[in-house]
Amino acid sequence: RPGARSRAHVPGRGRRARSAPAGGGGARAARSRSPDTRKRVRFADALGLELVVVRRFRPGEPPRVPRHVQVQLQRDALRHFAPCPPRARGLQEARVALEPALEPGFAARLQAQRICLERADAGPLGVAGSARVLDLAYEKRVSVRWSADGWRSLRESPAAYAGPAPAPPRADRFSFRLPAPPVGGALLFALRYRVTGREFWDNNGGRDYALLGPEHPGGAGAAEPQGWIHFI
Repeated sequence: RPGARSRAHVPGRGRRARSAPAGGGGARAARSRSPDTRKRVRFADALGLELVVVRRFRPGEPPRVPRHVQVQLQRDALRHFAPCPPRARGLQEARVALEPALEPGFAARLQAQRICLERADAGPLGVAGSARVLDLAYEKRVSVRWSADGWRSLRESPAAYAGPAPAPPRADRFSFRLPAPPVGGALLFALRYRVTGREFWDNNGGRDYALLGPEHPGGAGAAEPQGWIHFI
């Protein structure tokens, strides 16, 4: 109709068309990477939370540690600490000096075994020791069987006559010298006595005698035995 107003919809002047940003929040990500952006730090108390968490444990009640925490602690321990090497045979009882002659019942042991270790000292230059044997005949053969690798291999060294031993019982003394114990290990040995076609042993009751070596190469071992001149 003439003069009639058009009812066609005209967009409002206050509205503008907006397009969605490509990549979903690219402008926001760009602002976060801007060097001028300031970071905000909020403390827990500003959000109504506690700054300190107090947990009470009763005596005798172990704390409850989550399983995953225990597993992680075990992994860290295995990663940072190398496993201990197996201990050599006799190392647990090894000493740097042995003096069985000072122990009670030594004379009775000598009478029963015919041979007993008197003393042995480990030093940086080797082992000095002595043994007592019953005087069963004029001709005697005394030796020391020893090993530095847990008896995987062995050697035998003769002992030398060193004169009569204090009585009772009537016995002779024999002296011997052995190599120094190995680093981080022990020198194992036993005594052998052959006389009148018979053979007697002193192996520390089946446990073998053991002398301890230094823990580290070049480490200070036991002092060289003093006064061993009487072994000669």
